[in-house]
Amino acid sequence: MKKNFNVKNIIFMLVLIMITAFGIKTVDAAGVAPDTLKMKYRNYTPPISFPQTFHIKETTKGEYVYCATYAKNMPVTSIKYTKASKYKDPGINYILEEGYKAKNDKQYFIAQTAFWIYLMDKDQMDYSYSVNKFKSSISGSSNATAKKIRQMVDKAKSLKSYDQENPTIKFTSGDITFNLSDDKSYYTSNKITIKSSQSSYKAELVNAPSGAYIQDNKNGELYVIVPAKSVGTTKATFSIKVSNTKTIYKSYKYTPNNSSYQTMSATYAIEKNAEASKSMSLVVDKVTISKQDVTTKAELPGATLQIKDSSGNVVDSWISGNTAHEVSLAPGTYTLVETVAPEGYDLSTESVTFTVTNKGVTTPVVMYNSPSKTTVPTVTISKQDITTKTELPGATLEIRDSSGKVVKTWESTATPYVITDLAPGKYTLVETKAPEGYKLSSEQIEFEVTANGTEKPIVMYNAPEEEIEYKVLINKLDSETKEQIAGATLKIYDIEGNVVETITSETTATTITGLKPGTYTLVETEAPEGYVLSTEQVSFTIEEGKEETVSVTMYNSKDNKDTPAQEVEVPSTSSFKTLASSMIGGIVLLVGSVLIAKNLKKKYEN
Repeated sequence: MKKNFNVKNIIFMLVLIMITAFGIKTVDAAGVAPDTLKMKYRNYTPPISFPQTFHIKETTKGEYVYCATYAKNMPVTSIKYTKASKYKDPGINYILEEGYKAKNDKQYFIAQTAFWIYLMDKDQMDYSYSVNKFKSSISGSSNATAKKIRQMVDKAKSLKSYDQENPTIKFTSGDITFNLSDDKSYYTSNKITIKSSQSSYKAELVNAPSGAYIQDNKNGELYVIVPAKSVGTTKATFSIKVSNTKTIYKSYKYTPNNSSYQTMSATYAIEKNAEASKSMSLVVDKVTISKQDVTTKAELPGATLQIKDSSGNVVDSWISGNTAHEVSLAPGTYTLVETVAPEGYDLSTESVTFTVTNKGVTTPVVMYNSPSKTTVPTVTISKQDITTKTELPGATLEIRDSSGKVVKTWESTATPYVITDLAPGKYTLVETKAPEGYKLSSEQIEFEVTANGTEKPIVMYNAPEEEIEYKVLINKLDSETKEQIAGATLKIYDIEGNVVETITSETTATTITGLKPGTYTLVETEAPEGYVLSTEQVSFTIEEGKEETVSVTMYNSKDNKDTPAQEVEVPSTSSFKTLASSMIGGIVLLVGSVLIAKNLKKKYEN
């Protein structure tokens, strides 16, 4: 019997194999789905056994596409595919989104096989013996790739919906108002709340005063901070803008112009944005406090004055000078009181109430004093924060005479301490107990009391204590390589057995802050993937006053059980040497095939 060998057909097949083998692949297409596509395929050796030859399907631009049928011809560039419909099934959309994100052929294999299994189980694809056999082979496998396929199918089946909604973001709080800080250095807004459909969002100020910024607690709660020095007496109007971004994945079915070819699926990503804005105004009201002689209306220096808010809190305290005192206050009702009279004047018993509005105006406030009929020697002791110059309650103070005898002992309050019964002479002021949160003052202030008291109030300052931030460095290491391991769940217990910190190890050491001095125990509750759970209980101690970082190390041994089959590494087709050697091999194969074909033809013709 004579057999005919078509040399042209052999050459065509070899050229087709070389083109598909050396095709360049790109991933991650984005934008609007085209109406038509042309596709191709190539062979791939998967990491686990598949009943038949497995093929990677791509567009002619190298974008991954996925087969929605099994036992039909694979796509070739001569077949035109037309967009038919958008998938609505949540499970299909989830699997195809994961397939769109695939960064290599192994991830493609996982998504494609999960897609076939899901479609077959949902009766959306004809029963396939090969797919069913593959499904059975991975059902109890401990291989990592098999597990990922099963997990993808299970999650797809559990989904009741698939999110393709546009992102939203909006403000949920009312008008924005501002309050001046106690040290009068900045204005802080009330809490601004937003509701964002995305966990990540961006907040920014538009046309804000110089130095203004947003304090974002990353939970939908924002505050606007504005330096007081950047705000004048005029109205400052600006806005806050928040926005978020969401990637929406849409998957489409593409049908061939020849029904003998497979139906294909392609996915495209679209970036959607949402934003909202809210305007605000910041107006500074100024108040001028004038301390005057009731008769002459001249300014009186030496009076200790306080401004209290509607709750009775002292918001400002100072000693009058030769000019009026100016202060910026948030809107509200306030009261001016005098705690120490100017020398030679009676203490004013009046309380001057005034109101600050939100109109950017200057409010003048005047308090008068009458000259004293009798002069009482007065000594005023002020205990203040060295930074804010505000009164500090809680300090224990002593006044000692020239022989060292203690003649006065008291505890400071929110107002200066006034003494009217010290005999003329020399004295020393010392502190024996500091206010809570402050260092003990080492000052010993000497002063002299005359028949008129002292020339000016005596001020002693305290500096805040410096807090030590204790740090603990957690190292989670491979017991052999001593390299950091990611994925371990670790808990830190205090001496009472309470969990004070839970962390997940990373590829670098984890730094823990905020722990107080004491003894702690580090325990692993979940091992990293591929490792045996550590039974160590590593104790460590943070010593009071020591600033050095405490280093704690825990090891894991690798789990050698059920080691998955070794995956075959496929050489990169982007290598110049690989491409060159493959081309040479292909040419040799081509020439050899032609010679064989000619010999065979001659043999059978004879």
